[in-house]
Amino acid sequence: MKIATKSLLSALIAAIINARIGVYSTIPQRRERRYRRILEKHDRKGELRASVLGIDSIDFRHKERQHSLSEIVQSYGFTDERAFYRALTSKIHEELRLRGWTAKRIQRFETMQLQRVA
Repeated sequence: MKIATKSLLSALIAAIINARIGVYSTIPQRRERRYRRILEKHDRKGELRASVLGIDSIDFRHKERQHSLSEIVQSYGFTDERAFYRALTSKIHEELRLRGWTAKRIQRFETMQLQRVA
């Protein structure tokens, strides 16, 4: 993947928050949209999201124009968007490990950033 590490880290935080939105409904709706936009901004070409679904990024972008994310996610076997975001989080963790990040370093980064957001 040709996504910068800094963008991957921002996408990671956005994916974690999006995965938690259904569980912790204390996040206002405008904030929920903000985190989805952050994820879309850092994954402009849809490479990360498409890789989780197992399709090409071009196909993902075409489907995204025609259908909502929840429809796309369910058509590829995920139960809901939360499950998709959890898988996306795992994919980003895997990518960061390939770039030399340790699990402890990733966890420390997540903890720091999520404390700032909360």
